[in-house]
Amino acid sequence: MGSFASRLKELRKSKGLSQEELAEKVGVKSGKQTISNWENEKTEPTLSDIRKVAEALETTLSYLIEGVEPAVAVGEPRAGYISVPMEEFIDLQRRVIKQMDEERDKAGNDK
Repeated sequence: MGSFASRLKELRKSKGLSQEELAEKVGVKSGKQTISNWENEKTEPTLSDIRKVAEALETTLSYLIEGVEPAVAVGEPRAGYISVPMEEFIDLQRRVIKQMDEERDKAGNDK
């Protein structure tokens, strides 16, 4: 795929989104018509709109603008890492801190 327009259309379709659905996710005025204009190279989106499109399509700005594939697929953890929703991660941190505090307090009372 050679252009922003062709990459946009390919990604939108691969995600199973209509032009209208993508427009809603991105929050562009004129909805479907705006996405159609971008895909048919009639108008160009702003950088701000491209960022929103990249987020909605789970890709990078580099891929949309230049066709440069990300080294790691967006949304997938790198080797040796796991992906955890932020809320779960924060909860886990709180539980570990609480456990460490309890163990420290117990060790202090045992003396």
